[in-house]
Amino acid sequence: MRTMHELTGAALEKMAGALRLLADCYYPPSAELGDRASELYSLLSELCPQAAAPMALGLEGLRGPRGGNALQVDYARLFVGPFSLLAPPYGSVYLEDERRVMGESTMQVRAWLAEEGLDLAEDFHEAPDHIAVELELLHFLACREVAARQQGDARQALYYQQRQRRFLEQHLGQWVDQFSEQMELQAGTAFYQALARATRELLAVLREQVGASEPAQAVL
Repeated sequence: MRTMHELTGAALEKMAGALRLLADCYYPPSAELGDRASELYSLLSELCPQAAAPMALGLEGLRGPRGGNALQVDYARLFVGPFSLLAPPYGSVYLEDERRVMGESTMQVRAWLAEEGLDLAEDFHEAPDHIAVELELLHFLACREVAARQQGDARQALYYQQRQRRFLEQHLGQWVDQFSEQMELQAGTAFYQALARATRELLAVLREQVGASEPAQAVL
């Protein structure tokens, strides 16, 4: 596989777009989910074919007559509760000894956001290390790399490529495999099973492209 700096600008843009669509799919199901999932499937077909086939099955589940209600129930079971989360979407649960939300690793992600001039939206009531936030941060960094390459600024492009590598090595890459495996195991719908695999496979591709090392064993 070619490394990230050898990819064309179009491929870099597609990776950035796939990261954003992946993040969108981790918000509560809405009327736009089908369109976003379809766009994600198209990009996966080019970037990560091993995840495209299951995503096709996931899309079929979205089109069923009971798809919307089943997704709402499954989303709540996996990520919301109220009594327990079958697949907690917070990095600190996997990285902290106490398996708690809002641990030291959460504050580290908040610091990453601040370094890039980013903050959580006022109507977003989740922790900074929620899977959607961490994917959106990677999307932001990838977009910055794309913009730098379009401007012919190789030094700045390399800086943002290295930022992606470091964030994967220090944060998301350390817990996403365990999270997605748990999610795939516990999901009751084909869509969330497919999303789990797509998340794991796409980030494995990104990890290789930016030269990130394999994750160490997380605490769980």
